[in-house]
Amino acid sequence: MRELVIGDPGRAPAADVGPVIDEEAQAMLQQHVERLSGEGDILYRCPLPDSASKGTFVAPVAVEVSADP
Repeated sequence: MRELVIGDPGRAPAADVGPVIDEEAQAMLQQHVERLSGEGDILYRCPLPDSASKGTFVAPVAVEVSADP
């Protein structure tokens, strides 16, 4: 995950992860990550580059959750 390039693929062709479709999707994903962080441990969260401050980017996150309900 540390090697992922986050950015706008229209401006940065090497980008592995681009923005999500809209602000609604961004908010939903951020809420999901917050919920998961309460249920498990965040193992790693990719830092968002300054170039991602404009747009609907969501940092990739690895979360360890228990298999027990």
